[in-house]
Amino acid sequence: MLLAWRRDPFTKGAAMGERSGLTLSGILWDPNAPLAILNGQMVRVGDEIGGYHVLEITQDHVAVSDGTHTIDLRLAP
Repeated sequence: MLLAWRRDPFTKGAAMGERSGLTLSGILWDPNAPLAILNGQMVRVGDEIGGYHVLEITQDHVAVSDGTHTIDLRLAP
């Protein structure tokens, strides 16, 4: 019997950055090499996506900056 996933088992939920247009849909936590899924793309600290640089990835949020503003994206509960 096959069971369908109702949601991605690796995330708590997706979060949309209202001002950034970025959607955080997951964080793959490894203290030495954390990854985040933003707009469907896997990114690391230092990567650029949608005009924003990834500054920090923690277990529950991702900080991005456009050079002027820093935005904190968090997973929805």
